[in-house]
Formats: sequence, C-alpha cells, structure tokens
Amino acid sequence: MLGGLAAHLLLGADHPGLAGFLHWVAQPVGKVFLRLLFMLVVPLIFSALVLGVTGLGTSGGWGGSASRPSPTPSSSRGSRW
Repeated sequence: MLGGLAAHLLLGADHPGLAGFLHWVAQPVGKVFLRLLFMLVVPLIFSALVLGVTGLGTSGGWGGSASRPSPTPSSSRGSRW
C-alpha cells in the first residue's frame, strides 16, 4: 500500500508505466486473490449451513426441545412449594 502511494506521489497519476502496471499486473493479481478467497470462504459457509440444518434434526436441536414438557414456573425459580 505504501509502495502504491509512493509510486503515485513520485510518478504522478498520469504516468504510462504506472497505468500499464495497474492494468497488466495489479488487477489480475487482485482478481486471482479474490477468487482464491471466495474458493475458501464459500464452501466454509455452505458446510456450516448444511451442518446447522442437519444438527436441527438430531435430539439436541429444535426437535428434542419441542417434545419435552416445559418446567413449571415454581420449579424453574427454585422455590420449595
């Protein structure tokens, strides 16, 4: 980042070498970086969603808690009545 700022300040924004570097080097490298990042992140999100949905079907998810009776208000407060 500092290198880009220094090149801009030293060469100027209209320098043809800087424009060529940005067009032929920086943009393709940035696109490859973003594609690699998405190749990593998208499967992680998908697998987390799939594991979350399949986890709801087990007894530890919503299915198990819906079939259990709820505690009475007195037993949940810890009173002896």
